Amino acid sequence: MKEQDSLDKISKAGFDPLVKSVAESNAYYKSEVESWGKMVKAIGFSN
Repeated sequence: MKEQDSLDKISKAGFDPLVKSVAESNAYYKSEVESWGKMVKAIGFSN
């Protein structure tokens, strides 16, 4: 993800490329799962 060509393609597709360390990526993923999990449960899409 640090290659400029890859970053350009992602940007052209309408995304904001974020280059993070493994620890930062793991923390972000965990927070997203937590946030979306609460929303999914709140609207009744889970058991």
